[in-house]
Amino acid sequence: MGKARKLERGTVILVPLDDYHGNIEPHHAVVLSSTAACERGDKIIVAGVSTGYRTPLPPGQFYMDYIAGRPHPETGLSESCVVKGDWPNLVEQADIIQVFKRCSPAIVKGLIQFVNANPPPGFPSLS
Repeated sequence: MGKARKLERGTVILVPLDDYHGNIEPHHAVVLSSTAACERGDKIIVAGVSTGYRTPLPPGQFYMDYIAGRPHPETGLSESCVVKGDWPNLVEQADIIQVFKRCSPAIVKGLIQFVNANPPPGFPSLS
């Protein structure tokens, strides 16, 4: 699988996510928790990435960089997709299947602003 990447805020990962309809399946996600929380081994807040989306995108959703058919050099994604601030999950780091590359800092900032303005019940605050 190659060199292990450091888990930090903005990292793109593959992890089982709850779709809030009773299904838990592997999806790409962007880490929103602080790098310090990642280093401590805390549960982390992630925003799910989906290939299913409508345009125009609603608030809190952002297009991810990708290259069709091969991994994008920055994100590692190979399909048209969006990251959804309205699809947050709190996950155990032990459940991470794969660590990819990174999401743009501007998108991470927008996601954190959206999640902090629309906090999910029981989730820790993002700082």
